[in-house]
Amino acid sequence: MKMLNLLKKTEKDYLNILKAMKNSQALSFGMNMVLEDIEHTHFLVLAEDISEKNEKKLLAKARELKINYVYYGNKDQLGEIFGKNEVSVIAVKSKKMARGLID
Repeated sequence: MKMLNLLKKTEKDYLNILKAMKNSQALSFGMNMVLEDIEHTHFLVLAEDISEKNEKKLLAKARELKINYVYYGNKDQLGEIFGKNEVSVIAVKSKKMARGLID
């Protein structure tokens, strides 16, 4: 959490924050995993180049469940975090970590 607070103070660089959190159980990524975990999600990071179909599906659920979200980076940048080619969405399942990213 100290590292998260330090990164948060400098600027909201979600990529570095998410890289630090990637091995925790607090994140899920990709449409299928995120939709499965949506009931336990507190914050979403969507790629700026997410497909319109997936964006509509996610935003409908996010609004329904009152989940905050942000657009940040592209699919390639989000994929780099997890060693994947492309990732269109990342879900933060930890309430504390989500609060740190939102504030």
